[in-house]
Amino acid sequence: MKNRAIRATFASVALLSQIRSAFAEDDSGFIGGNGITKNKIRNGDFTFDDIPTVIMNATNFFLGFAATVSVVMIIYGAFRLSLGSVESDKDTAKKIIVAALIGFVLAVSSWAIIKIVMTNV
Repeated sequence: MKNRAIRATFASVALLSQIRSAFAEDDSGFIGGNGITKNKIRNGDFTFDDIPTVIMNATNFFLGFAATVSVVMIIYGAFRLSLGSVESDKDTAKKIIVAALIGFVLAVSSWAIIKIVMTNV
């Protein structure tokens, strides 16, 4: 139980650090110059023109995270399929792989649709 708590803590810290970088860039521009800088937030110097940028950064992060989880679940299902000895284990593994593929297709198609809509706005 203690190991799970430690793993969950490290995973949440990693996730939160990535969320922070998705919504705002550092003042040095390390993230790529696509977000609202800390100085703009502190000074209240952001406008409605910055909203699409923040939405795209958040969308890229969350859909990238969903695609990553889908790929990990595909790999997990493949391991269960290759190591399963009972037919019910193999059926469960096939269901995991199919669900992960559906999730991956949804994440990628959602990203493409949002990217098209946001670039035309």
